[in-house]
Amino acid sequence: MTQWPKIFQGLPRIFRPIMLLLKPIIQFFVLLWFLCLKIPSPDVFIVQNPPSVPTLVAVRWASSLRNSAFIIDWHNFGYTLLGLSLGRNSRFVSVYRWIENRYGKMADGSLCVTKAMQHELAQNWGINATVLYDQPPEFFHPTSLEEKHKTR
Repeated sequence: MTQWPKIFQGLPRIFRPIMLLLKPIIQFFVLLWFLCLKIPSPDVFIVQNPPSVPTLVAVRWASSLRNSAFIIDWHNFGYTLLGLSLGRNSRFVSVYRWIENRYGKMADGSLCVTKAMQHELAQNWGINATVLYDQPPEFFHPTSLEEKHKTR
């Protein structure tokens, strides 16, 4: 997906709330168009979270329209990352959290990379996730100095 045009980044701060609403709405329709019309119908949509908005909404809608399973790969909570820039008490953060929670519960399955995230999802969100540790296979190793300088 193309980047949001830079012309919008230079607008006065008074327009920031409007842009915070407009940007995910446009992204939602572009993403939904790609997921429903531009690609063959998959058996499963697997989406990494974050980003949550508009991704979870668009993929959930596309999975319903395409009769596909909807799986979320939880790496973090998008609302906490948004809170770092807007402040934890921002209304946008509250809405983002609500959307993330609601659509997270609609998933047909959930994956995460730590037991801590699995616990958080189960205890505070009512979501059962399977832990798949994010670690390289044993044959990966640090590159030796000799390997770094070896020519092909």
